[in-house]
Amino acid sequence: MKKSTNYLVLFLSLSYSQDYDFGDINTFLNDSLAVYNGNVIVLVEQNNSRIYEYQEGYIDTNSVIPIASATKWLSGAVVLSLVDEGYFSLDDTIGTYLPIFTEYGKGHITIRQAFSMTSGLFNVEYYNTFSLDTSLTLEESVDSIAVYIPLAYQPGNWIAYNSNGMQTIGRIAEIVTGQDWQTIAEEQILNPCEMFSTTYDVFGINPVIAGGAQTSPIEYMQFLRMVMNEGIYNGDTVLTSQSIQELFTNQTAELPIYWSPFPNGHPNYPYDADVLRYGFGSWIFAENPASGEVEEITSPGAWGTFPWADNSRNISGIIFTFVFEGFLPTLNTNLKLIQNVREIIDSQLHTDSNSDLKNMIPEFFALYQPYPNPFNPTTTIRFSVVTTDLWSLQVFDITGRVVENLVSGQFETGEYEMTWDASEFPSGIYFVEITSKHIRQVQKLILLK
Repeated sequence: MKKSTNYLVLFLSLSYSQDYDFGDINTFLNDSLAVYNGNVIVLVEQNNSRIYEYQEGYIDTNSVIPIASATKWLSGAVVLSLVDEGYFSLDDTIGTYLPIFTEYGKGHITIRQAFSMTSGLFNVEYYNTFSLDTSLTLEESVDSIAVYIPLAYQPGNWIAYNSNGMQTIGRIAEIVTGQDWQTIAEEQILNPCEMFSTTYDVFGINPVIAGGAQTSPIEYMQFLRMVMNEGIYNGDTVLTSQSIQELFTNQTAELPIYWSPFPNGHPNYPYDADVLRYGFGSWIFAENPASGEVEEITSPGAWGTFPWADNSRNISGIIFTFVFEGFLPTLNTNLKLIQNVREIIDSQLHTDSNSDLKNMIPEFFALYQPYPNPFNPTTTIRFSVVTTDLWSLQVFDITGRVVENLVSGQFETGEYEMTWDASEFPSGIYFVEITSKHIRQVQKLILLK
């Protein structure tokens, strides 16, 4: 089912992460422990390397606990993997696979709408009643949704956060594959990402596609690593680059909010956003107002767990905890913590980019994260060498084809930087690679036009 992509794993597994001073984060978390009832673990990675870890209480990296709506991101990836393999398309209607929805006037909802909170399958009286019912199978749950959940609005007109649409698509996945949801999830996402302890059994026989998973911090980080590596995990393609792009796409444009758990105008929303909109199984956490590019996505859960992925800084992380009714009680702390991480990384990048590079004597070889990234049309690429050698700096596209030979020749020990002007290249993902006879390192570039 999964295809090997060797050139990408070589690139990504050797990328470099900088050292950051996270002392203020430690202090902040120590002062905030009561919010998490004394039990929390925080993991942050950059370019496949752990750059921060904090643990307090009984939860450790291997603790398996329910993650509530942090499940949605995992389930979204499962659905996208089925799209990759041709089982259905995102714009297929649910009535194509579930005639009962057509019978009740709801068959025109698309798979995309159902997984982006715009299906209209929302009702206050029956809010998540059938999707969370532990006495129902997935089939029984979805049949009940078809019969009893009315359309609050015509599909595609509003955003209403709920579980009904995702539950419905989970049943479609079972129909097209002939397998139960747990088996589908294992084959498509969990096993390829070595998430062997992750299960959809929190609600018994009902897998609850939007909130029924339990997992560990380390396994969720493995999933995030796959997302950050453009769908590649341990050399295998888990999701295509097109599906990863779907995750980082605002599926809801400027639609008005019918109902959302996120408050309006939170001071720690990136870019001073007033509201957060929805993607595919995850929230749009940061959308650059200048470029329109989605830079961060997240899928927090009701019990306080809060994963996120940030393409602009090449970081991913998770705040892992279990606090009953923990979404709102932990929200301010979680958002502030993630904002602090952004500021520390941005501050380090700013300091590095303005230092007197050529007069520095490097202690190690490194290809640093380009800045800015994403960029349009120029970005600064900086690297250090510690031995006089012949070096080559090249840019590859997503297929592994060399599109630009930036520089080659013999370099003395020192720090160097250069600017790549990509005016003549289309938007997309690129990789800058530096090599010598014995060393190779790569960084990811995102060109937005």
